[in-house]
Amino acid sequence: MRSFSRLLALTVLLLTPPVSRAAEDISRADLENALHSTVLIQAYVKLPGSDTATLTIGEGSGSVLNSEGWILTNAHNILYTWSEVNEEQDTLLPFDDTLRTADGWLVYYADDPKRLPVYLCEAELRSCGTRRSLMDFAVLQCKTTSNSPPFRYWLDLGNSDELAPGQDIYVVGYPDFSDVGAGATVTSWNGKVTNFVPPEEGTGSSSNPAFGTSATISNGNSGGAAIDLDGKLIGVPTFGRRGGAGMHGYVLAINSAKPMIDEAVGTRDEGVPVGGWVTDGATGRGIIGAVVVVLKAGASCSEVVRGGVLDHEALSRNILANAMSLVDGRFDIPHNLPAGSYSVIVAAKDYLPSAQDGVVRVTGTEGKIDVALELAPVR
Repeated sequence: MRSFSRLLALTVLLLTPPVSRAAEDISRADLENALHSTVLIQAYVKLPGSDTATLTIGEGSGSVLNSEGWILTNAHNILYTWSEVNEEQDTLLPFDDTLRTADGWLVYYADDPKRLPVYLCEAELRSCGTRRSLMDFAVLQCKTTSNSPPFRYWLDLGNSDELAPGQDIYVVGYPDFSDVGAGATVTSWNGKVTNFVPPEEGTGSSSNPAFGTSATISNGNSGGAAIDLDGKLIGVPTFGRRGGAGMHGYVLAINSAKPMIDEAVGTRDEGVPVGGWVTDGATGRGIIGAVVVVLKAGASCSEVVRGGVLDHEALSRNILANAMSLVDGRFDIPHNLPAGSYSVIVAAKDYLPSAQDGVVRVTGTEGKIDVALELAPVR
């Protein structure tokens, strides 16, 4: 699963470094807009056996993308297991390693960056990648009501292909300050781009899906914003690695997330809901953690898989949606599909990947479509 998700990284290797400017050159207005546009996300679940009792299972950060309240964050702020909740909170719930999505997300924003964030909305999931991978992205959308505040702040997308080592950036988010007995205000750190994660060998890709930074990335501010000196979103702070030089932060490049953002925001709710099951072709059991990629209507798998190798550029042009199978191998495409014929690529750890043309056919009159997808185990 993790190796396949790496194939979906779509950023391009830097060819011409831009002229770097000093970190203090960012305008006050651009930095303040980033502080207002970066949100705190609280994930919660409904407790087993109760229709009303909930439990907050984690907090992360996110970035508002437009005036309609669409939010980009990390997939690891969306997905969890009961075992992880037990380890972090010492609950009495049964240990269970099944990967699940949270039942809901509460979103808070910095109306005043010098004060604790205030409630903005409840959000619903629109698209989700694979956590702890180079496609650790998710897109949420605020549920608007007559009492919802206006979405006055958002971040425009930059071009992560134009980044160079030594370039100044800012990282914005909500770190975990619980060890000092207080919640955190929105926080910004300035630093430099230090290095790039190289493309995976043997794939034919020249893309750099992530880059390192000297700016601080800690628990809680993952999923937030990395911005350039023009105030544009150029990445999602995601994880830190400890090495000989201490903790080093890594940012997933925004160009890797653009196909997911485009398909989530662009398609919205038109069409028919599509889901199904991914099962083991030998045993018939559901496969948890399979990645299901749906290509744009009319596109064939041969356009993106050539000679058994994934063509990254072709995939970036043809990907429409992706989902991950959860309990019993069940998956649901995060938005409806309009009328058309859709090809599907499926992959999971310890299974041979599958590419099927026209496996999903939507006329527009169906109430819901479920498809059965099988994978053969690696022998």
